[in-house]
Amino acid sequence: EQTEKAIGIQTRPKLFRPPGGLAWPRQLRVARAHGYMCVLGSAYANDPIHPPVWYIRWWIERNLVPGAITILHDGISDSKRGIQALPHILAAGRQKGLRFISVGALMRSAVEQLDRATISDAL
Repeated sequence: EQTEKAIGIQTRPKLFRPPGGLAWPRQLRVARAHGYMCVLGSAYANDPIHPPVWYIRWWIERNLVPGAITILHDGISDSKRGIQALPHILAAGRQKGLRFISVGALMRSAVEQLDRATISDAL
């Protein structure tokens, strides 16, 4: 929470992605106690171990399906491979008819759809 305050992030719900994509029950309890919701990725290129650009492109493109959550790290010691792969990944997704949005935007959209459905059910 101190980091969020320092950089000015004020999202609700607050999102938590466990390291390595594996959430332990204790982590989930602590995260929930602090107002976080756990989110896992589904297209993860293992970029922290610095695979070649072609692998990152191939693996992410292979996993690009509607609703996929892609994980590319920008806070690792050398993120240039993920950055180099990104234009190809975006083009491949668009060619498949996909749009790229943040997880927060995806969640807001889902809430709006639920709200609209609830309103129309009430009418």
